[in-house]
Amino acid sequence: LDAERYPLLGAVIEQTSERIVFDRVYDLDRDLFLRDHCIGGRPSERDPQIRAIPVMPFTYSMEICAQAAARLVARADRVVTAIENARGSRWLALDQGQLHLRIVAERVAASLEQDEIHCRLFLLDQGGPASGIGVFETRVLLAAGYPLAPGAMPWTSPDTQRPRFNADPLQLYERGMFHGPRLQGARAVQRWGEHNIDMQLEVLPTQDYFAFTSAPVFQTDATLCDVLGQTLYYWVQECHGALLNVFPFQIARLSLYAPPQSAGTRLSSRAQLQLPAPQRLEAAVEVRDAEGRVLMRVDGWEDRSFEVPERFYQFRVDPPRRFIGEPWMDGLLPPGLHARRVAPFEGDLLDSGGGIWGRGLAHMVLAPSERALPGRGDRGEGREGPR
Repeated sequence: LDAERYPLLGAVIEQTSERIVFDRVYDLDRDLFLRDHCIGGRPSERDPQIRAIPVMPFTYSMEICAQAAARLVARADRVVTAIENARGSRWLALDQGQLHLRIVAERVAASLEQDEIHCRLFLLDQGGPASGIGVFETRVLLAAGYPLAPGAMPWTSPDTQRPRFNADPLQLYERGMFHGPRLQGARAVQRWGEHNIDMQLEVLPTQDYFAFTSAPVFQTDATLCDVLGQTLYYWVQECHGALLNVFPFQIARLSLYAPPQSAGTRLSSRAQLQLPAPQRLEAAVEVRDAEGRVLMRVDGWEDRSFEVPERFYQFRVDPPRRFIGEPWMDGLLPPGLHARRVAPFEGDLLDSGGGIWGRGLAHMVLAPSERALPGRGDRGEGREGPR
């Protein structure tokens, strides 16, 4: 029963009325949604089992904490109404196909109206202390019902523009986005401006998110929240092109005004955005139903931005048909042989973001057996594949 009601949790290894601790190993065979959150295009047309590097979505870290809080409170008359001060300190990547977390939920305050639960995630089996490395924390609020929804967020931009980069709704996930079908909830860019973007969204079904249940229960619509983050990247694409990538690391508050909607429901979103620093994006974003009522709002959404070279972007989007290297030794090799030279990337691209770009590149150019070899290898000349 717990596997269905709390699918992102694991075995309870400690429990009191004020604290509960879980141990959970996430993997691509059981947690199927992770197959659709791999940073990069599919590396090989010959072997569909070879994937870009899988990463736990930030909003799913929030949902893990929401489920842990709900499990600790264990009251049918409580719903998650907000998640506050959510912050991640490192990528939760499944480099070897698994991710081992310890989930800790502790009661902070309780009243007739509300429970407040502090939740933390610890990464295990990574050479750190036995108790794990702290990687994520947040505070979850549960109440007897959802609060009254606020008025809709205004359009604050002095301009209104039609989409250019994403003018074709059928190509929303073909020009920089890495999300697979289970996470493809964006339907169309309606308009954008200097500080805003409006989009059409759709609630996605979840019956195939896990191998062990076809009826998972979620405290929040974690996928819809992830799609809200995607809308911020669509704004970046329209304003700044495809080479600037953004990924969340902090959310001040997710406020919920209604339960998750049924699959197939069409919704709209509006975001207010700014780039206050060269490597940071800040936003507020909300979801509305067909009548314009606000269903959820995120305030203080903060993304880290990474600018990548054109050749890296092109390769990431389509590894089987693109190259990061230039032709080399043309006319000097026997017929049928081709060589390319991979010039070093400028700056610290491959080491930035906790090394996620270097690790991601390894997943796109090396087979699993090759990634298991010792040593990091030469970043200069080298082969490109698998294809």
